[in-house]
Amino acid sequence: MSEEQKIVINDEEYNFGDLKVETQAHIARVAEIRREIAALQQQISERNVLLQAYTQSIVEGVKPVEEPETSQGLPEGFVHDVMPIQ
Repeated sequence: MSEEQKIVINDEEYNFGDLKVETQAHIARVAEIRREIAALQQQISERNVLLQAYTQSIVEGVKPVEEPETSQGLPEGFVHDVMPIQ
């Protein structure tokens, strides 16, 4: 004996095969739309991760470059001409 597919609508159980063809088509479409929404939500999550990565890269790209300091606290290769005070 083959079991019919059951579906619950408004807390009532129905045999899928007993429903009108149009209703069966609507149920199939709802299931497809739910799968599409899940896929789109996954894409949104992935795009948000990419967006955060690019945003962080931009922030890092505009930070001033810090020169390494020598033991005297001046950047390596720094030349300072001191003008005598008159």
